[in-house]
Amino acid sequence: MTEHKTPKEKKSGKKLNLAEHKKTFLGGGLILAVAIAGITTGIFLIPPPPIKERVFIWGTTGLATIDPMLYGNGENFAILENIVETLFGYEFSADGPKIVQKLALGGNWSPDHLNYTCFLRQGVTFHDGSPFNASAVKWNLDRIYRLKDYIYWAFWVHPDGTPILNFTKTRVIDQYTIRFVLNKPFFPFEALLGAGPKIVSPLSTPYDNFSNFVTDKLVGTGPFEHYSSDVIYDSDLDEYYINGTTLLRYDDYWGETPNFDKIVIKIFDNATKKAEALLSGEIQGGQPNPFDPIVYENAGLNLFNWTSTEVYYICMNNDIVNNTMRKAISYALDYDRLVPLGMEFIGSAPEVTRARSPLSLGMLYSNWKDFELPVLNITRARQVLKEANLPGTADLTANDNVSAGNEWERLVEDGNPLARFNFSYVVNWDFHREMALLFQHNLTQIGINITITPRIFPDYRDDYFSGKSQFILYGWQPDYNDPSNNMHSFTREADDNLAGVNDTYFQDLLENAAQEYNETLREQEYLEIQQYFIEELCPVILWYTPLTRFPLSSKIAGYNLYNNWNLPFYEWYFLQ
Repeated sequence: MTEHKTPKEKKSGKKLNLAEHKKTFLGGGLILAVAIAGITTGIFLIPPPPIKERVFIWGTTGLATIDPMLYGNGENFAILENIVETLFGYEFSADGPKIVQKLALGGNWSPDHLNYTCFLRQGVTFHDGSPFNASAVKWNLDRIYRLKDYIYWAFWVHPDGTPILNFTKTRVIDQYTIRFVLNKPFFPFEALLGAGPKIVSPLSTPYDNFSNFVTDKLVGTGPFEHYSSDVIYDSDLDEYYINGTTLLRYDDYWGETPNFDKIVIKIFDNATKKAEALLSGEIQGGQPNPFDPIVYENAGLNLFNWTSTEVYYICMNNDIVNNTMRKAISYALDYDRLVPLGMEFIGSAPEVTRARSPLSLGMLYSNWKDFELPVLNITRARQVLKEANLPGTADLTANDNVSAGNEWERLVEDGNPLARFNFSYVVNWDFHREMALLFQHNLTQIGINITITPRIFPDYRDDYFSGKSQFILYGWQPDYNDPSNNMHSFTREADDNLAGVNDTYFQDLLENAAQEYNETLREQEYLEIQQYFIEELCPVILWYTPLTRFPLSSKIAGYNLYNNWNLPFYEWYFLQ
């Protein structure tokens, strides 16, 4: 741990002889004032004012974990990434997504793409003074494998369960070279390394357990070091709570020297209190999830707008809702009413845009213009059902008549619907009930009966994953900058199992794209994947992506949001 001290101050009126005075000038010191009290009394120096510590205060509603191997929320990751670093990084920008060097300087693939020889940055030290090298990287990889049963292991495996990396065969070549061995070719491996492992010090981190705020400090190579945490013990619940934490500038950082001396992380009970603290100047920033609208209108704040890399869906259980039904539902929904409800779901978006691909804007190979996106078209929705020759549709007309008592609506009213589904909604989310009612009304117009069921949040989620409910609201933000990370999440094998897609053609497309090293061919494959997903498979309802306003004190400059979870505090600075 680097020791940080306030510069010692000179006492007022200290008497210096001429030799000492000469040394002051020769040493480059700055003398603000000199009082000559006579030839015989010497020279008196009025000391400079003490150097003011540059303290940036950040507000959050909670820190879930100190160990970067454990799952936490976005705010948690953003703070930890100022302490620990990855081998590579990834940025989303107007020029497109790209991979950037961090602790690694690049690497070479073997001809069979099963070995990746990675070259590491030299002269880097951990905050505890120990060296960063290939052995430290191997130790971090071994720790992942050691604790794989307790972490988000799906991050490190292919959809079929095969580990992406052969952890036991990966070898240290020399002090600054490590050779990764893959079980099968995986093009986005560098992108994966941009998300993890987040390299921690082997000297200061438990190998077979997780670090925690109570007994440990997180020790990495980042621009700030974890100095202390304020921990509160609740005897009634027998639990510890984090009341705040402090980061200090790491003076031996290998990269750009941070502009702040200290980062203070303050914890607030809720977002409203966090917003009030920002308006009062108690904090200088905090992620908007959500902030009161008055925050966005305050003249003392800068608002940075960015289109999020998040995409929100209304997932459909593909095992229960077949392809015919999914297509018909996709064309039966009133998106003009449905999409704006996303602002209430996320809580901090000033506006939302209909998502036009499962890949967010700015994501590698994302295409939002060339595919036929389902829109409200009752005639087409009804035609899909008739063409499938569903029982009860032979005498129906595929038209746009939605007047009360129309023949499609009467199927539901008479108790003879084409299908019955359940839509569970969270009981205290008013907008969610509104969505459920909208679904119910829209799908009645294509002869589908929707039962809406109010549930508390854990039960609402369990209803979907147990098959009791066929729809769930879900959002996805890329863990790393490659479309394979997004697209595999829809398959049945995925840990998240957003839709449970069980489509051999789709899975073959994903498998081929993940192993394709020709950039031109790979881009074409992901265009085909998106087209098949949007126009044929229809596994989810593409809902919206938010435009988010990020509030920061007008006293802060240097802001640049590279991706949704990254907060590069070391680049920010106070305006004079």
